[in-house]
Amino acid sequence: FEETLKALIDLSTDPAAIEQWQAVAEKEKQLIRVDDQLRSFVASGNSTEAIRIVTGEGRRLMDEIEETINGRIESNKALMTKADHDTDEQYASTRNLILTISGAALLLAVGAAAWIALGINNGLRKIQAATAAVAIGDLNQNIEIKTNDEIKDLVDTINVMTGNLRNTASIADQIANGDLTVTPKPLSDKDTLGLSLASMVER
Repeated sequence: FEETLKALIDLSTDPAAIEQWQAVAEKEKQLIRVDDQLRSFVASGNSTEAIRIVTGEGRRLMDEIEETINGRIESNKALMTKADHDTDEQYASTRNLILTISGAALLLAVGAAAWIALGINNGLRKIQAATAAVAIGDLNQNIEIKTNDEIKDLVDTINVMTGNLRNTASIADQIANGDLTVTPKPLSDKDTLGLSLASMVER
């Protein structure tokens, strides 16, 4: 897209045309920034903002780019009628290339955002179900996820947490059955439950 714009600017002799193509180049940079924001919103699980920016600012920029392109097309029609068949083909090819790349870029951004959002949403649903079960005392939870991203890191942390809770519950069960030979090992100096069990056995 940038190479095509540069070629159009280099070929233009009309200062107004050069200014318009440069405006398109600036809007393309803004579109890239919108795409970066979109990826950030998707990565954070904020699908509402992701959809808003795609259908709002992203759509507006695409419409403005298309409007400028169509405006330049209309301005050049008079000159194009004087050109030979090869010039007509080059003009059509350039127009179609810009419109195709612009449309494809937006479709790819929307498709990638939707795919990432679905993956994040699926992982978050599994995490929510597991944490809800742990909240009511069901420690037999082990989440499996195939992605390799921040969601997987969170899932691994939750699996470690539920595993540690199961181990602590097992020790508490042994103590409840009268086995005071167990040796609770607190996970850290902030492990309140582990420290309490150790203190219980000692007393």
